[in-house]
Amino acid sequence: APEVRTSRARATMVEARPGEVWIGTLGQGIVAVDAASGRTRRLLHQPMAAASLPDNSVRGLLRDRQGLVWAATYGGLSRIDPRTGALLAVSGVRLGADGGRVRADYSALLAHADGRVWMGTHVDGIEIVDPARGTVQALRPDTTRPERALQADVVMSLVADDAGSVYVGSYRGLYRASADGRRVGRLHWPGRRPDAGVGPLLRDGRQLWVGGLTDGLWTLDLASGRARAVLAEPARQLTDLRITALARTADGALWIG
Repeated sequence: APEVRTSRARATMVEARPGEVWIGTLGQGIVAVDAASGRTRRLLHQPMAAASLPDNSVRGLLRDRQGLVWAATYGGLSRIDPRTGALLAVSGVRLGADGGRVRADYSALLAHADGRVWMGTHVDGIEIVDPARGTVQALRPDTTRPERALQADVVMSLVADDAGSVYVGSYRGLYRASADGRRVGRLHWPGRRPDAGVGPLLRDGRQLWVGGLTDGLWTLDLASGRARAVLAEPARQLTDLRITALARTADGALWIG
């Protein structure tokens, strides 16, 4: 088992370009760190500037095949060229489940192996964008089918397995969606309520680390579907039972925020 380390830092990270890491924060925008020198700079929301982050709370960062960084914020979606700093596109509104225009509160991002980008929202499920074709499909919530549809609550994390299925961490539990984005089901295992909130997910080979929002850390074997609690006494071993970040380091340690 890996060594477990805890931290109060809550962030999402991506290597935006070789030697530069971008850290998304909840309230302070993006911090770009030069790995060699340690120097930092910030990308912030500028209320009077059209080309800036839509919001300073950054919930997701990913780098696509073209080298552009997607930033999911509570105020919309940005695509940024890390080589020039140019903000190439911003979405501050989107179509809601009822067809109306709503605030684009994206909360999670996933670059799928098929080239599409999955985007989790606060209350409207998941949108799946094909940048090459310019098409969008959606997994919308349905409160009448809690086991076979997402619920109208925050999608916190998105992780794909080798077969392309996507695991969805949400305030209403852990779901698995089909690779084509057309079917979804909620996962159950002994010892945990199926509707208990899930924060970060971390894929580690055939193992999926699952950060609970109220009950500590779990691990799910992706081959067998078996899950177990990792910590014997999470209330004592963690500074907070609400897990918001997970990361593995080169030395095998698991960091928990």
